[in-house]
Amino acid sequence: MIKSIKDVIAQVVLDIVKPLAEFIKEEITNLNVNAAITIYVDFVRKYYTRAITKVTELLTSMVEMIKNMAPEQQIINEIQQIVEGLIVELKKAELNIPSFTLPLTDLVVPSVMLSMDKLGQFEIPTQLDIPEFTILRLYTVQATTISFEDIKQRIIELIEIIGNFEIKIIDVDTFFGDLTMNYLPSMPEMSFPEISLPEISFPTIPQVPVEKLVKSLQVPEITLPTIPTQIMVPCFGKLYGEIKFETPIYTVKTSAEFQNSTESEMTPQFTGFLTSLATSPSFEILNYKLDSTAHLEIPEMSRVVLAETLKFSHVNLGVEHQASVTLYGQSAQVQGKTTIKFITTPYTADFINTAFISMEEGMSASVDTTYNHVVDLPIVMVRSEATVTQKAVARQVGYTLTLTMDNSGTGKINADDVTHKSNLQLTINPSTVTLTFSGDTDSTIF
Repeated sequence: MIKSIKDVIAQVVLDIVKPLAEFIKEEITNLNVNAAITIYVDFVRKYYTRAITKVTELLTSMVEMIKNMAPEQQIINEIQQIVEGLIVELKKAELNIPSFTLPLTDLVVPSVMLSMDKLGQFEIPTQLDIPEFTILRLYTVQATTISFEDIKQRIIELIEIIGNFEIKIIDVDTFFGDLTMNYLPSMPEMSFPEISLPEISFPTIPQVPVEKLVKSLQVPEITLPTIPTQIMVPCFGKLYGEIKFETPIYTVKTSAEFQNSTESEMTPQFTGFLTSLATSPSFEILNYKLDSTAHLEIPEMSRVVLAETLKFSHVNLGVEHQASVTLYGQSAQVQGKTTIKFITTPYTADFINTAFISMEEGMSASVDTTYNHVVDLPIVMVRSEATVTQKAVARQVGYTLTLTMDNSGTGKINADDVTHKSNLQLTINPSTVTLTFSGDTDSTIF
């Protein structure tokens, strides 16, 4: 049995290990460390150059687009110089690998500085100079110089030891000899008497008519469980993402979030957020802040409410918007409010718009708009002030549609005043169309 185990080890284990060891030894012998590392260095340099090229094309196209939208502006030249400086710095980027101490020793590995534009000139040293160091403050290793060829030779020697390793098993015949069990007494012969079994008979089974047997068997009623009419689908908790672009002169951070804010099974709720912030210590015109939210709610699983808000802040522009939509059966309501402010030295304006639409056994809608501005151009001696208000109401009942619109405005251009008022009423039904308009404009200019 032991000999068979030895044969199995020799045929299965060693026959697999030895060819594998020879294969590894041949691969290590033919390994060119410098060539292998150079391949990876070229790979990194190639894709870094490709990334720099893509970034350069993207920034150049953005500058060209801004230049086409706002030509002959001094800030465009400054932005172009900033982009060119950024591209030059990216091409000359340096990777600093800091120094560190090997664990359990006092051996300090020095820092290495890699320049991305000179990465192709990076050379691998043929040998390593290892200074004297101590392991666990107990064992001191003397300074030595080792090359990659020495490391390869040590690995090959270790593989040869593993490949030539032999497992020796003791000779059973030599160890035990002619070992017999003479101390056991001889066993006498034993015989058992013959055992005969009597005949076994079973009672006769009476015959039963098949018709009576079928009638006596009743199949019980089978009741299936009630199939639910609602389908419950598990939903996630929160999704979040963030993008950040940071330079010494400009920083942009944008984040988005979508979460399940449900508090009751009968009132599912979902909320989304979008936030973007840009800051520049050198150019205030590039600063802005954007906050936007969206909310979806289904109260009591019978209505749908969708609401959203948006706020944009800039040194010259401000935008606020609020809107909501409610759906309930065959009725719906939509309302929204938008406020826009534009602030510059020659032009300042405010715009406010409020809208409401309702549909339930008919339709009604109203829109209120207010606009005012101040234009001051001292270079051409022009100053203008204006305020305009418009209110429109529409109603539909049955086959009749009614539209009422009121307009009013006041203005002033230098020392001249202008006023305007008008009213429009429109009624439409299948038989008649009625239109009434009245207006009054007063101005010292005309």
